[in-house]
Amino acid sequence: MFERISSNWSHFKYNLTWDDYATYLNGHVAKASAFVPILGYILIFNDFIAEEFTFKNLTNDLRTTVFLDPDARLRFLFVAFLFLAMANVCYRLLRPHAMKLGESLEEYTNYFFTYAPSRHFLQLHNEIRHSGFDPWTQDGKYYDDDWELFWREAQWSHSGQNLLHNSTRIEDLPDYSRVDYELAKRRHRSILLSILSETYFRETRKKRPQLALCLTFATIGYLLLLIPSADLTLRVVQIILFE
Repeated sequence: MFERISSNWSHFKYNLTWDDYATYLNGHVAKASAFVPILGYILIFNDFIAEEFTFKNLTNDLRTTVFLDPDARLRFLFVAFLFLAMANVCYRLLRPHAMKLGESLEEYTNYFFTYAPSRHFLQLHNEIRHSGFDPWTQDGKYYDDDWELFWREAQWSHSGQNLLHNSTRIEDLPDYSRVDYELAKRRHRSILLSILSETYFRETRKKRPQLALCLTFATIGYLLLLIPSADLTLRVVQIILFE
């Protein structure tokens, strides 16, 4: 039993990445919560709005709560959205750079295939090979020969200047009439996807204390949001079944 719990915890800790919580921290509810502090005065301190939000005009003074005062329900909602807004702001400021390029592996790879020059792929390759650590995923265990094929194809020019500076490999280079980076990306898409997948996993594992802070704020916000929602739901069920 203990070994199973320990194994599950190790698996969770190893795979804890920012992209798994992108929707939780930056979904529609979290984004909309940013407007709540602006509207807080109207919702809470304006007596007319507060009275309207008790739904008396809609329910003919029928009680709409089970365990919450109507004013308390508003305050719960305000504080809940305030915590969600804090989580969203922290997420935007503290997330790793890779998350700014794409909130999922698909978005990240699309960004690189669309905008990144070849030198950026070279930088990622060097970080994987010369970091001093083993690859984090199976994708990082690609063959260097496959990488060199892509790099030569993306950089070789008909002038005979081999940007790899490896004279022993010149004889087997094809006779390219021009550099065709886009064609090289299409031909070697598989290895580039492996490089991007390994990089994205490694980078989205960073800044875990900041991720824990964001998740704490968001969880408090969602729980506070759940309380008035549960109160209203219970009241509706109570009216339907018992009144």
